[in-house]
Amino acid sequence: MQGRSLILLAFLGALALAPARVAAQAVCSPAPTALCLQGSRFQAEVTWTAPGFGSGAGQAVPLTEDTGYFWFFGSSNVELVVKVLDGRAVNRHFWVFYGALSDVAYTLTITDLQTGAREVFTNPQGRLASVSDVSAFNPESPPGASRAASPAAAPGAPLEAPLRQGTEFQANVTTAGDQSLPAVAMAPDGSFMVVWTQNANPFGSRFDLFGRIYAADGSPRTGEIRLNQATFTSNPPRARVAANAAGRFMTVWSDGSPNPLRAYARLVGPGGHPLGGVILLAAANATGIPLISPPDVVADPAGGFLAAWTAYGVPGSSALVTQRFDAQGGRLGDPVGINAQFSSEPPRLAAFPGGGFLVAWATVGSLTDSFVSDLWAQRLDASGQPVGASILLNPESRQLGGKALIAPVAYADGGFSVIWVFTQLLFSPGDGLHARRFAADGKPVTGIVSIQPDFSFATTAPAAVALPSGDTWILWNHLGTHEEPIGGIYSGVFDSTWALQGEVTRVSTFSGSPNVQLDPAVAAAGVHAVALWASGIYTFPIDPQPISQDGSGFGV
Repeated sequence: MQGRSLILLAFLGALALAPARVAAQAVCSPAPTALCLQGSRFQAEVTWTAPGFGSGAGQAVPLTEDTGYFWFFGSSNVELVVKVLDGRAVNRHFWVFYGALSDVAYTLTITDLQTGAREVFTNPQGRLASVSDVSAFNPESPPGASRAASPAAAPGAPLEAPLRQGTEFQANVTTAGDQSLPAVAMAPDGSFMVVWTQNANPFGSRFDLFGRIYAADGSPRTGEIRLNQATFTSNPPRARVAANAAGRFMTVWSDGSPNPLRAYARLVGPGGHPLGGVILLAAANATGIPLISPPDVVADPAGGFLAAWTAYGVPGSSALVTQRFDAQGGRLGDPVGINAQFSSEPPRLAAFPGGGFLVAWATVGSLTDSFVSDLWAQRLDASGQPVGASILLNPESRQLGGKALIAPVAYADGGFSVIWVFTQLLFSPGDGLHARRFAADGKPVTGIVSIQPDFSFATTAPAAVALPSGDTWILWNHLGTHEEPIGGIYSGVFDSTWALQGEVTRVSTFSGSPNVQLDPAVAAAGVHAVALWASGIYTFPIDPQPISQDGSGFGV
């Protein structure tokens, strides 16, 4: 896990709402520090910082209608060339290109003065880069085209993924070390909590869990909140978080060791104050059995929480265990055990808006099929008790080898979906993003659909939420291919048959190689949504200082 250096957020308006904007104006007015591009629709500005030289605004020099450059220290010393092209006839986006002749730290801001939307590109000190973004700004039809004529349009459904609102921003305060494995939950008022794992020494093994709460407008409500009490000294723990109706956040995690023996939870109030100490969810006995998987947690529509984990290591069996909590973090009833079909993988949870839950999990091997990966789901009622038998999600396509990384989604009509990727080598037929939808009675509505078959190696699980229309908004990481060289976090909205609504869009904007974007997470409530991910480099033997996204190699 070393080298995943930065967690970023893109604050989004859900349900295809218009993005946050600056005040729109008719056209760009030329200024000493502003380039006017594309018929003066776009304004480009640069600020820079250099050790020993201070900071300032780049001085603009226009070249053509599409292109210009900036100088920082002297008019004869060109630092940055910028170009904006109209690519709407190709992919419904304007395209941004810039190339640096300097490794000075700078921030390039391009504003669409027709809509007020902004794109911000940052370059850390010591990095010399040329960048292209062919999905800049929100998509729009080319001149003269009718939006309603789009062949992908579906009546009553959002045409594209929720639109970016503002720019991606760094979630953490501390920048030393390695921050990774992000998770997020959103309260009904749109406030949200981000949690992550931090390793202060990337070449050591001392892990802690931190969180931070933001208001609905994306402004930080708290500083960093340490969640664990004892530092972990083995593998990094994976945390999950949920928000209840009162705006309280419950975070859960395991001890992070290769043979985890304990799982924990902690409740935090809307203002970031811990409500009690660390709660022990589960623990092995004196002989070290059973082992405890990383847990998951989801909010109960009634105001409490439901946690789930896998207890395994007993020969011939494993159990998926759930435990309900009230809004104050008190246990409700006894733990409930479900046959986990020999799984040792962490479960994932989703809550139905009308009450009840869905738990999904993967198995890798069983007593009879040692190399087969199966996917399972189990409905639970509002009290956390199983409803009917567990459902094998992929009986006609049981994957050989690899491991499935899953994201369950629960809909208002009682139906559900599971989205997954298989992690394995050499682009076997199982690679890609897959999904299957089920009715409220557990019967399949669709077959197994490969909804994004062409992205490169799947390394982290997708993230997904249900939209009020019944469509599904999915985010995934893409490491880049020859056909689509820009890696990052991508998203799309899919209807109940998994037809893409609109187009796939890139959520992340930073594209400096060898940085990669991993571990997408998403949360939504009402008209608010937030997406986040980890961004950085695998450090050894590379010095991350000049080339990682935050400029320090590691951070949150």
